[in-house]
This record gives sequence, C-alpha cells and structure tokens, in this order.
Amino acid sequence: MENIELETNALEYSFGQKQAVDKVSVHVKKAGIYVLAGKSGSGKTTFLELLANQRTPSGGEILIDGKKQKEGSHKPIGYLSENPSFEADRTLRQNLKLKESLTPGAKGTSEEVMALLKLENYADRKVRTLSTGVKKMAALAMALIGWPQLVLLDDPCSFLGFGEKRELTDILRKLAEEKGITFIVSCRRIDPVVEAADQLGFLVNGRLVREMTREEFDKESLTDARIRVNSADAAKKVLQRFSVSEEDGGWLSVASGSLDVSALNEALMGSGVEVLEIRRGRMSRDELFEALMEGGRYA
Repeated sequence: MENIELETNALEYSFGQKQAVDKVSVHVKKAGIYVLAGKSGSGKTTFLELLANQRTPSGGEILIDGKKQKEGSHKPIGYLSENPSFEADRTLRQNLKLKESLTPGAKGTSEEVMALLKLENYADRKVRTLSTGVKKMAALAMALIGWPQLVLLDDPCSFLGFGEKRELTDILRKLAEEKGITFIVSCRRIDPVVEAADQLGFLVNGRLVREMTREEFDKESLTDARIRVNSADAAKKVLQRFSVSEEDGGWLSVASGSLDVSALNEALMGSGVEVLEIRRGRMSRDELFEALMEGGRYA
C-alpha cells in the first residue's frame, strides 16, 4: 500500500508452548507515530524484537516499504530497547561515534542528534554517571544515528517524569513531521506519547485486538450510548445527524459528544423504534485506553 511504511501479516513467535506473538497484522503509516499499547507480558517487546531482526518469526511475514524483510532489501531500522546498553565507561560522544562508525551513511549525524536532543552538556561525561532520564535520551540518540526512516522504541517513557515524557513526545512529533521518520512506540499506560499518536494498536496476550487511528480513538471516547433496537435501519434514519456504527451482538454505538441518553430513547420511541436495551457509552480517554488494553470495549 502506498502510504504504509511497515506491515506485518499474521506474524508469529513462540517461547516453547507459549505463543508470545499470535498472528499479528499491523499497518503502520509513513512519517507518523504508531503507539503499540499493552500490559506487561502482552508481547510488545517480542514483537519489536521481530521487527528489529533480533528474533526470527516462526510464521508470517514483515514488509517494510512494501519489501519483505527477509529479502534483506529493507531500510535500516533504529531500535531503542527497554533496557538499552552502552559502553558504560566511555563518554556519550564516544558511544555515539562508535555507533556512527558502524552505520553506513551516518557520518556526522552523532553531533546533529546530540544537538537536537540537547545532549551537548553531557557529551563528554561517561555514560555510567548519567541520570536515568538523560540515559533515555542518549538511547534515543543511538537509535537516531544515520536518521533511519523507521525507529522502534520499547517503552521509552518508563522511569521518566511527566515533563521529560512531554519533551520526548515533542521531539518524536518534530522528527516525524520534519524528517519523515516513522516511529513505533510501545507503552503500558496513557503517556503523553499517546496524545501525539497517529495510530494505536492494542496487544492482549500476544494478539492484536484493535488497530485504530487517533481520530477513531477520540471518537470512541465520545460515544454517548450503546443501544439494541428492533430495527437498526430505522434507528439509523432517526439518528442520521449523529455518528452511528454497528457492533457485534446487534448493538449500535451513537457518538455526538453531547447527546443525552434520555433524549435518545425518547426520539427513538417517538419514531416507532423499540429500544430493547440502552447503556451509557461515555468513557474518559483514560478509561477507554485501559479497557482496550484489557481486551474490552468491544475489542
């Protein structure tokens, strides 16, 4: 597909009898932020390791820019693991220069990356002396050497303060917009990076239970009600000025951001539509995010 940077088709990986990644198919658009959300043990890290060529899939395929990864024709990938490693007794600059020397076409990018991430003041300090927050930024710098067009970040917001998370998110947004970099970012909570996401995918026990755009996520958190009626077509005509979508089990989801549930019921009954069941659907964005990570909210 034209605007897709990365896609997977029924990707699988298992540890013995445990299926860590279970037929996962994602579609990640170019030059944006894709948030891969899930609780600990959901398979996020294993999935990113498969994308980063650190594990070999037991099934399925990975395509980057339309080309199968196993063919070796894909673009370089930047990868920040959950526990990034450095040469701890070397300075930050030495670590970045080493990565630069091992990355084709990356000459000079270590200094660019340090400037962008405001790491110049730490450049000549040994990595082991850096704070957790600075180490996270240093690890991001390592992943950005050579400006790869696809960068994988495994839970980069962990152990960061809110201000640091916001700063990191702003940098990712800037790089996506100005350099066309595509980011896949895993997380376990509704961190600021979720606010900047273009797409979201939710993993539960190794399976992708939902994949949605940011607009779809925002719309779903504004759902006013879920109803079951005797005639979905008749109900849609009554509610045609609102956003109505059908769900499994005969439910209709109605979204407007302001509709009163009692008024909804009255309008339907007044038009001869029998309301069999009605539930309030409104959720905060935080509640929706948590519900999706649990595999709920019609996932």
